[in-house]
Amino acid sequence: MTTAETTFTGSVMGSAKALGFGGLALGGAMAAMAFIAPVDAGPRAAEAVAGALATIGGTLLLARGAHAAMTAGGLTLLASLVYLAVTNTEFHEGGVGYSIAVAQFVTVPIGLVLGGIAFALTPEARRAERVSYFVPDGVILAVGTILLGIGLGQIGNERLMTPKWNWVSFLGLTITGMLVLVVLRGALKAAVRGDRRGSAAFRFLGPLATELLLVGGLAVMMYGALNNLVLGANGFRTGFKGNGDGLALWVAAAVFLVVVRGGYKFAVRNQRGAAQAVVRELLYFAGVFAFIVGERSVISGKPPGVPIGGALPAAAVILLGALFLLVPVRMAAKQGRLRARHG
Repeated sequence: MTTAETTFTGSVMGSAKALGFGGLALGGAMAAMAFIAPVDAGPRAAEAVAGALATIGGTLLLARGAHAAMTAGGLTLLASLVYLAVTNTEFHEGGVGYSIAVAQFVTVPIGLVLGGIAFALTPEARRAERVSYFVPDGVILAVGTILLGIGLGQIGNERLMTPKWNWVSFLGLTITGMLVLVVLRGALKAAVRGDRRGSAAFRFLGPLATELLLVGGLAVMMYGALNNLVLGANGFRTGFKGNGDGLALWVAAAVFLVVVRGGYKFAVRNQRGAAQAVVRELLYFAGVFAFIVGERSVISGKPPGVPIGGALPAAAVILLGALFLLVPVRMAAKQGRLRARHG
C-alpha cells in the first residue's frame, strides 16, 4: 500500500471514530427526549428504540470503524425516520408542546446527515462487507434529496414546524422511489460499467436509461415525500391539482437533469478530476431544486416559487446539510470507491 493510500485509509478510520461519537450523542439525545416528552407509552417506546438504534450504530463505528459503516449508517437513518414519524404524529395530534416537538425534529436532519456520511465511508471496506458497488452512493443521493425536500418545505413557514406524516405515502411512494434510485438505477449503472465490450448503442443508451431512471425515481419519491411531509395525505388519493407554470418548470428541470447533467457526465466519463465532480454534483443540486419546486407546484396547484418565511435561518441550515451530502460527501464516497477499486 502506498503512503497516499495509507493516509487515506487512516483518515477514513479516523472519520468513522468521530462519526461514532456523533452517533452516541444523537442516540443519547433521542432517548433522553423520549422520556422528557409527555407522551403515551407506545410513542415513548418507539422513540426510545430509535435512540437505541442510533446508539448501537455509534458503538459499532467506534468498535469496528469503517468496516461497520454501512450497518451503522443504516441504523442511524432508520432511527431518524422512526423518530420523525412518531414525533410528528404526537405534535399534530396535540400530544407534545411546540418546543419539545421542534427539539425532537432537529435530531432528524442531524441523523440523516450522520447516516449519509457513514455510507460515504463504506466503499473503503466493501471487500470485507461485500457491499454492492453502487448502494452507498444511491443511499446518499436519496437521503440528500429528501433533506433538500424537507428544507424547501420549511423555508416558507413563519417558524420551524415538524412535517406531517402519512404511512401510505411513505411506504407506497417514497420508499418505492428510493428503491428505483438505489436498486434499479444502481444495478443498471453496474451493468453499464461492467459491459466494456458491449455494443456502442448500449454504451450510449445505458447511461441515458440511468438518467431516465433518476428522473422517474425522483418523481415518485418526491411525490410521496411531499404528500407525506407537507400534506400528511395519502398520495394515491390526492393526485395533482395542476399548474401550467409549475408543469413547465418540472419538465424543464427533468430535461436539464437528463440532457444537460447527463450529457456532461457522459462527456467527462473518463475524467476523474475534482473540478468535474464538483460541477456534476452542483448540476444535480440545482436541477433537483427546480424539480422539487415544479413538482410541488403541480401537486398544490399554486404558482411555482420559494416563499420566504421566518423559518428561513433554520431551513437554510437544512438546505446546507443537503448540499453537504450531495456534493462533498458524494464526492468523498466516490473517491473512496475508486481508491478501493484501484488500490
